[in-house]
Amino acid sequence: MRRLWSEFLVAALVGLPGAAEAFWDPITDACQPPVIAGVGEAIDGNTLVLQTTGDTRLVIRLHAVDAPDPGQTCRADGEPWDCGRAASRALAGLVDGRELQCLACGYDAAGRTLGLCRDGDVDIGAAMVRSGMAMGRAYFSNALHASEVRAQMEGLGLWRGDFVDPLAWRQGRRLGAGPCRGCVNP
Repeated sequence: MRRLWSEFLVAALVGLPGAAEAFWDPITDACQPPVIAGVGEAIDGNTLVLQTTGDTRLVIRLHAVDAPDPGQTCRADGEPWDCGRAASRALAGLVDGRELQCLACGYDAAGRTLGLCRDGDVDIGAAMVRSGMAMGRAYFSNALHASEVRAQMEGLGLWRGDFVDPLAWRQGRRLGAGPCRGCVNP
């Protein structure tokens, strides 16, 4: 039943151009102007540095998005792969050297600015989720949920095999050698 609902949601939100953006999306409520503009550089799969005018460098963690950390290993077709490095490369492909516009959405526990960042019309966090290289953490976000369901259904990125949720990985859980237990498995 849940899969049917997910397929319906994807068809409704992703299948129609602009449909997801037409819905009110609660994650944006916390994000307020002014827009912070600068040239991006990826640090890892969900964190970037924004070089603004002058010598100001602002570290921004993508709001409501979680990607594997550097060194995190996933498994596809029974073989391990460095999904943390792959997530970092995916974000680098989206932001490195590009002029980005970000809205600040608060701060995380490490004091980093949480932000929604765009390159023109491309929402960087949503693009990471859509590619399967990150998970959405906004449980009431129409656009992020639809993007994640689509990546799952298409077996993209992390969803092509077994992986430990990045939050659980940071808490010490690791992917075992045997069948996937206590991890995310599509």
